[in-house]
Amino acid sequence: MALTLRRSTPDDAAAYAKLMADPAVYGQLLQMPFSSVDHWRSRRRPGSSISP
Repeated sequence: MALTLRRSTPDDAAAYAKLMADPAVYGQLLQMPFSSVDHWRSRRRPGSSISP
């Protein structure tokens, strides 16, 4: 099994939103669950103060 690590991009926003809405995940978050795709897209945008 090959595993590739890469920096997240705005195209990953839908996957982040889906992950953060999963009941197994959102109980452990230190943020509000059910964030929108637009919220995650803005966080992944280059130059964003909170982008990785």
